[in-house]
Amino acid sequence: MSRKKGKDIKKAGINMAYQRSIEIAYDKHTGEQYDANTLFKTAKEGYEVRRRYNAGELEVSCCKCDQALIVSDSKNDRLHLKHFPNAADCPLKDGGMSNEEVKEYNDLLRVRETPRHKYLKHKIAALLLQTEGVEKPSVVADTRFFFSDAEKRRPDVYCVYQGREIAFEIQLSNLSLRYLLGRHNFYKEKGIYLVWILDQLDVQGQSTMERDIKYLTPSQNFFKLDEEANELKLLCTYKSPFITSENTILSPWRTLSVSLAQIKFDPESFQVCYLNYEQKLGQVESNLKKKIAQEEEQLLEDRKAKIQEEAERNADEVIEKLKGYKSRNWNFYKFHEELDRLSPLALGVMNSRFAFATRRPGGRTLINYYIVNATQIQHSFIHFLLRDNRIEFDVNAADDDGTTTLQQIMRNDQLNYRQPLLKSIFKRGYKLTAADIAEHGGLAMNETDKEQELLTMKWCDQLKDKSLVDDLYQHLSFLYVVESARQQRIIGFNYKNWISFAVQAVLKHKQYWVYVERAFKRYGLWEIILAHDKNKSFQKQVAKITGEQPEQDLDRVYLLMRELYYDIA
Repeated sequence: MSRKKGKDIKKAGINMAYQRSIEIAYDKHTGEQYDANTLFKTAKEGYEVRRRYNAGELEVSCCKCDQALIVSDSKNDRLHLKHFPNAADCPLKDGGMSNEEVKEYNDLLRVRETPRHKYLKHKIAALLLQTEGVEKPSVVADTRFFFSDAEKRRPDVYCVYQGREIAFEIQLSNLSLRYLLGRHNFYKEKGIYLVWILDQLDVQGQSTMERDIKYLTPSQNFFKLDEEANELKLLCTYKSPFITSENTILSPWRTLSVSLAQIKFDPESFQVCYLNYEQKLGQVESNLKKKIAQEEEQLLEDRKAKIQEEAERNADEVIEKLKGYKSRNWNFYKFHEELDRLSPLALGVMNSRFAFATRRPGGRTLINYYIVNATQIQHSFIHFLLRDNRIEFDVNAADDDGTTTLQQIMRNDQLNYRQPLLKSIFKRGYKLTAADIAEHGGLAMNETDKEQELLTMKWCDQLKDKSLVDDLYQHLSFLYVVESARQQRIIGFNYKNWISFAVQAVLKHKQYWVYVERAFKRYGLWEIILAHDKNKSFQKQVAKITGEQPEQDLDRVYLLMRELYYDIA
């Protein structure tokens, strides 16, 4: 190809690879948009445009900065648009945009001139003019620039509604997050509410741009023009979280046609929504926690009620069985096994049913009422009530006339086997009174037995640790030895002299010989015994036990000795 022919082809605009920095411009007066690639398609058409421009028939402005542009040519007859030399800064003038950004920007401007974009833009503007609350003079469609420092934005549709500025941006193609953020931040800084109108929304197969728009705001609302409505309504697609019957949260997409009056405006973020997903989700999550807590509380209450019902039923069964045993005069030796099967709650029910604190005829406590009316064959019943601490009552509560439980036991001749009864009341913490001692002194019984019983009761009363009562009764013989030494008189035995007493004390209590020896020496009985030991019977036993050194089992009686005879313990 000749050089001349190649030059002619360039002039004709054929196969031109030339890349213009400003491809799109517009006419301020008419709003008409021009595409430089079309405007300067051929050299002939391009120079006709240049002629019209220089004749004052055509004015073009930059879509980015709104400044006037020049229709210029170059030495290669490449017609193009450019800024005046003294124009203010503009990214398209000073190279502030990359080739990719320039292409995206120009593609966006071309989309704004598609029939669909123009239709939506003018339709929204027309409907805004009919909407109550909209300041009609404020409504503009793609003709007003907003400035912020070096940035300028021209919304597709703009209006003032109830004192709030709103910008509508119609999107028919994908936009980068950088572009979306730019618009988002620009309008927020200007105090203008931004509404994205997404014409091709598909929530099931959201594009990257749609996801970017969704997550720019916590509401996650999409808007589209409702073209079937006779007034301005937007089809709002939003997430509506709710609690399922399985106590999970689902957030299905819903679509509702809403008016501007139904849209919420956030004056802090300058965002709009019909339903704020993040806020609603927080409420639903809070409600779910409350619901779960209430259900768990109800389950707990139901469980408690069931347990209570079972406890009452079990307690009533035991009480009915107890009544049957009593009426038939059966032995209560193993009746404690019935109480073993009761839960603590059932035991509480049982005690509330018994109502031991309630007074009976004659002003008697319930336990005293039972004791007074007990026959000899009901001894095991009385013993059961006294010994099983799971049956709760105040053993120290006296009748209205002051009669104590111990006195009622002593007065009932049918209960002549008193030891297990006395042991049981002292284990419950019974406190011996002076009146008890006085009444005991008047009992018609063997003086030796009477002395032993009274001494035993005093020991039980002296114990601070009532769990030692059983140990005390198991070691009465040993304790009588120690007490005899302390009082220097034989108590609890029928021995005729000290030598017999001492020899038997050594023989029968070898495992406690340390304490026996201490008692004899501490209380001065040792010398008395030696003075009477003419045949050295006692001394022989002492020598024998010293030689044998039998194992001492002092731990078994140590706690008793510490409480009753601390001076030799």
